[in-house]
Amino acid sequence: METYRINPQSSDLSADVAVLEEPRGLVVRILTDITARNAAEIRNAALSAWQDKPKPQRLILDLAGVNHHIDSAGVGTLMDLAQKANIAGIPFILCTKQIGGAARTRRDKSIANLRVAMATMKGKCSPKARRLLNIVDNWAFGEATDADCLGAIERLLRE
Repeated sequence: METYRINPQSSDLSADVAVLEEPRGLVVRILTDITARNAAEIRNAALSAWQDKPKPQRLILDLAGVNHHIDSAGVGTLMDLAQKANIAGIPFILCTKQIGGAARTRRDKSIANLRVAMATMKGKCSPKARRLLNIVDNWAFGEATDADCLGAIERLLRE
C-alpha cells in the first residue's frame, strides 16, 4: 500500500490518500474531507497513484475516509478524476457506501463520568425529563431490569 500525505506539516500521522492494488482494480482511498483547501492536492495524489502504474483493470475511488464534507471543489475533483479515467479507457467506480464512516466513532465514558453527567442533566431539566432520566439511570446502573425500564418509560409516556 502506498500513501500520500497532502499536508506534510500536519501532526496527524495518517496519510490523506492510500493506494491499494487489489484483484478488483486499483483502489484509491481518500482519508480526509475534500475541500477547496486540499482538492488539487488530492487530485494530484490520486492521479499519480494510477498514472505511474500499468493500466489498471479499473480505478476505484473509495470515499470511506471522508468524514464530514465534500465541497464544490471536491465534487469538481471527483468529476475530473472520472473524466481522466474515462479518457484513459479505465472503468471508474466511485464507492460512497461507507462515506462518513470514520466520523462515527464511539465516545467511551467511564461509569463515574456517566454518573456525573447524569446528575448534571437531572439538575438542569424539567421534572418530567428528570423522571425519564431517573428511569434510564436506574436501568443503566443495574438497579432495574430491561422490562422494568421499558414499563416505566411506557407509563411515563402515557401520562
